[in-house]
This record gives sequence, structure tokens and C-alpha cells, in this order.
Amino acid sequence: MKKLLEKVSILRMKYDILKQGSEFNIFPILRKISDEVNLHSQLITELLNPYGRHKKNDKFLKIFLKSIQSCKQSSKTTIDFFNNFDIENSTGWNVLKESDKIDIQIRNRTHAIIIENKIWAQDQPKQLKRYHDKIFSMGYQDDNIAIIYLTLDGREPTEYTLGELEVNRVISLSYQNDISKWIDLCIKESSTFPALRETLVQYQQVIAELTGGTIMQQEVQEMLNLFSENEQMPIDAYKIAFNWIHVKWHTEYNFWNELEKAMGEEFSEFKIIDTQKFSSDKLDNVIHGTRNKNPYFGIMLELKELEPDGDKLCFYIERTWGPMMYGFTAVNNKNKRDLSVLNKHKDLVQNSDNPDWWFDYIYFNSDETKINFAAFSENTTLKLVNPSYRTRKIKQIIKKIKYYINDNIKKYN
Repeated sequence: MKKLLEKVSILRMKYDILKQGSEFNIFPILRKISDEVNLHSQLITELLNPYGRHKKNDKFLKIFLKSIQSCKQSSKTTIDFFNNFDIENSTGWNVLKESDKIDIQIRNRTHAIIIENKIWAQDQPKQLKRYHDKIFSMGYQDDNIAIIYLTLDGREPTEYTLGELEVNRVISLSYQNDISKWIDLCIKESSTFPALRETLVQYQQVIAELTGGTIMQQEVQEMLNLFSENEQMPIDAYKIAFNWIHVKWHTEYNFWNELEKAMGEEFSEFKIIDTQKFSSDKLDNVIHGTRNKNPYFGIMLELKELEPDGDKLCFYIERTWGPMMYGFTAVNNKNKRDLSVLNKHKDLVQNSDNPDWWFDYIYFNSDETKINFAAFSENTTLKLVNPSYRTRKIKQIIKKIKYYINDNIKKYN
């Protein structure tokens, strides 16, 4: 097994060097690559739009519809929806972005598709049910409404966001597989349009970076050749792959425990409270679970009381579906964090773009401190397996949040 790891390490170094010459991409220059609204929804809407500037009419749209039909036949929604019309001969499609608070709508006279686009944003209560009811109120029959829940990994929506809808009423798609394959087909369709083709290629690179799929095809082949060298190599590789999920669990569990200890020592004047606190059960749910996964947990510090009802200002460092984040939030006098508490203190919100659950927040998104346990694919996260590296990283985090708290807490006087 040691020999296998040594050879894999040599391969990694080789392809790291090869990738350095092909890293230019226009999208990270213009937007954050996790920007759901202004990058992903904007571009997907433009590509799906028959009247888009791509000049491909409804080609990209129909490729998208056919790809859903072919890969999701087990979904009740897909069977009901696609039994009722012929994709190739369908016409009159309009594609709307951020209309009626719905990320993307695809509609013609008889059929409507809702796309809820989730990169790292939190689910909202009964969100999909509300969107369904809005489209239904426009006169569309229930069987002619499709709801797509689009995430990086294709996870199912939770009961919290489904409302009264059944989970099989929703089509779960992923950027990692479904959108990436659709973009692949769009690239082939654009072979004689160089500017469009290269834009799509760069967007596919963005998807790969977000989903941890940046491995090159040549690297895959060399890895396969390596595993085929002798009979023991694939056995060793399987043992590593089989136990990887356990490595992931223990790495994250150790990280949170060590971070809690370090925060308790550094911020001894504040109290660590149990609200949305990490636990082995919560890690089991998000790593080993299959339904209703909830990645929103972490460590919360009670900082001070907020007048007049005994609510409390808190600092919170949180796991998410993307990079970890931290900032100021609030709980009530029973240490419950809910929207009514945050809404009561709206005057403390530092930025109108902040999510409902935060007064102010920042992602750990720099090269130095970025940690994404959900993807568990970036170097700064993978290296946390090593105890010495984990200790250094926690010291960096403590330094960062200490500066943040000291610099910002005066805003909440």
C-alpha cells in the first residue's frame, strides 16, 4: 500500500505542473465561482433561452430537456411530465430568471419547469411548495409542472424545503453530473462557433472546480495503468477507497473537537453554547445519511445580551454545503436561533445582501483558510487529515476570528 501511495504522489506532482499552464479562466475574474444568481443562474438561463445571444435557438434547451427525460425516468415527476408532450416538436418556450422569486422558469403555453438553484445557499421553509403553488395558480395543470432541485452533488431536498410536496415530486439534478454532461453536449453542438465553445469549456472548468472534478483524462488513464501493474495494486486501492468515508468522518470530528478546545482557551471570557453545535450524530447524518442531510452546525460563542428581551449576540462558525463560514448571529433567551430573533434586530444587519440567519458573515474562502468539508476534495481540506497541519490551520482560524470579533463587536453596542 505504501508503494501505491508513493506512485500516486508522483502522478499528482506531474499533473499539478501540467495544469499550471492552462489555468486562465474568465469567470473567476468577473464573479465568485459560487455566485448562484449572477453567474450560474444567469449563464444557465442565457443558454436555455431560445432567444439568447448564443444564436442556437432552442438547441441547448431541447438538449437539456432530453437529458432530463433520459436520465431521470424513475422520477414520478419526469414520467408524468414527459408523457404529456413531444420535446422535439414543442415550441413557444420562454425562460425567465428570478421571476416570482424563482431562480429559473422554463414555460410555454401548456408546460412549466421550475429550477431551484442551490450552490451553497441554505434552504428556505416550504420553498419548493410555494414555487409549485405559484406556477399552479397561473393555470398550469399539476402533471405539467416539473420541479428541479439543482445542487452541486444532486442531493435530495429536505422536508423543510419540500413543505407538503413528496420528495418524488421533485427531480434532483447535480452540477457534477447532469449540468456537466449537458454542457458537454452544448460544447459539441458549438464546435463551429469558437467563442461560444471556449466560453462553455471555461464554464465546465468552473463546475469541475466547484465539485472537485478537476482531474485530467490523461491522469485517469495513468492511474488506471498504475492500478493494473500487479494483482495487489487494485486491492490496496479498494481498501483506501472503502475506508475513505471513515477518514473523512474522523478528520472532521477531530477538527471540530480541537477547534472547540482552542476557542475555549482563546475566548475564555465568552461561553460556548449548545445551539447548532457539532456532534457525532450530526456528522453521521451529513456524511453517512441518505435523506434530510443537514450540514448547518458548528460552534457558537455567546458574546453579549441584546436589549430588551434577553436575546443574545453570538459569534458562530458554521459548516455548510460549501466552504465554512463565520459571523455574527443571535439567539433568544432560551438559546434558540430562529428568524424571529434576527428579524427583531434588523437594525444590526451590516449588509442588505446578508442571508436571513446572519447580521454579518464571511466565508473561509481564501487559499490560506478555505475549508470545505462537504466536497472534501481541496488541498486545504484534505491536509486536515494530518494532525500537525490541522493544529496549524486551527491556529490560523483562531487568529482570523479573533481579529474579526475584536474589530466588529463594537458595531453591536
